[in-house]
Amino acid sequence: MVKYSTLAAASLLGTAQAMALPKSMSLAVRGAYGNNTIVHPTPANEVTDKTLILTPETTLNSTSGSSIKDAPGAPLSLSFVNNFAGGSTVNAYLVGTDPNGQVVFLKPDGTYYNPPNPDAGASGPTQVDAASIAIPLGAVGSTTTVSLGEYISSGRIYFSAGDLYFAVNHGDAGPNLVQPNPGNTQDPSAGLNWGFAEFTWNAQQLFANISYVDFVGLVIGMMLTETSGATQQAQGLPAEAVTTICQALQQQAAADGQPWDQLCVTDTSGNPLRILSPNQLVALGVGGPFQDYWTDYVNQVYDSFASTPLTINTQGDAGDVQGTYNAGTGNIEFANGGSFSKPGALDIFGCNSGPFANSGDAAHLAIVARLCAAFNRSTLLLSGGSTQPNGVTDTTQYYSTAPTNYYSKFVHSTEIDGRGYAFAYDDVHGDSGADLAGTVNAGDPQSLTVVVGGPSA
Repeated sequence: MVKYSTLAAASLLGTAQAMALPKSMSLAVRGAYGNNTIVHPTPANEVTDKTLILTPETTLNSTSGSSIKDAPGAPLSLSFVNNFAGGSTVNAYLVGTDPNGQVVFLKPDGTYYNPPNPDAGASGPTQVDAASIAIPLGAVGSTTTVSLGEYISSGRIYFSAGDLYFAVNHGDAGPNLVQPNPGNTQDPSAGLNWGFAEFTWNAQQLFANISYVDFVGLVIGMMLTETSGATQQAQGLPAEAVTTICQALQQQAAADGQPWDQLCVTDTSGNPLRILSPNQLVALGVGGPFQDYWTDYVNQVYDSFASTPLTINTQGDAGDVQGTYNAGTGNIEFANGGSFSKPGALDIFGCNSGPFANSGDAAHLAIVARLCAAFNRSTLLLSGGSTQPNGVTDTTQYYSTAPTNYYSKFVHSTEIDGRGYAFAYDDVHGDSGADLAGTVNAGDPQSLTVVVGGPSA
């Protein structure tokens, strides 16, 4: 059964619901990586409501009425290893919601900082005091250790070469946090090199993962140590990953004429900052990127299941479910699991809109995950592709035929161990297949080590 962390599940609702941005906010110019995207960050003192693009993924709202009494028997040790050789001071920011549902930041001394809730009539977002929330890391090669004494949900550990901008808006139950948005080229943090890991720690387990669902930025790896001494790790990307992946995307753009090179984001001097996932670029809606990229493939896939059924192993209570293409409705229809119209580029890259919207019963959602994963990996027309996900379990066959999600392909081929979410349902795998999601989890965690800037030598 596929499991998701609290934030990973929430992220499935984010990008496809992003507001369409003005064309001026995504400027593609010919540069080191082809038609790369240039950022124009807004100074913090000039930020307005229109500057910050709010999506479910970039906001974290306080809630009320939780009053959870569970408390850990011992604090969780967090170690941040600084391997970033970029010459800038690296800050860590740990943010989430506490057991009472309130937005909190972890301070260097292990206590929580509760950002004040602005007045209901406040005009615009209120910047969170940077000095109160940053955990400065030591010199390159050093390790900074802090203790987490309370459970935390929907957590993120950000790392940034410089000071990230966080803001709060008024909320009825407490402040609503606005986090950096990698797809907003005018975000106050757009000119910084930053990245994050996701985690939730509760009475059942610590669940953490590295994620490139929306972008690749400052690279991160992690290792979880259990009280037994056993370890789990997701090594992430090497230090030069942004350059390596951007070069591959530029070559792919030259080969197929698609705007893969526009996924590469630079500052005005051409210095690489991050790589947007294609769902971010499609959501911008500028010039119709990837508009017809999947059309022919989708038609071939649907036609192939007119007579031969598509079998989805839900890997849950529903077991195997079968669907066939109904030319009359234009949908693949399952007796148990609903009906699926033909997806477009945003639906496939984002896995959370159109036929892949995050709604319906458990069987339907299981089909959504497995069908969208199969489209991103282009496995539906391969031998065995009529059975998902167990028909194609050899990961070397993922992304082996065009069209495919080349962003995900290049991210995985660049990862040190091949693990780390590159699209929302990247944790889908066959019963005997490899899990590529880059997750670590344990019911008895002792410490979590996060390495920023690439692996230690």
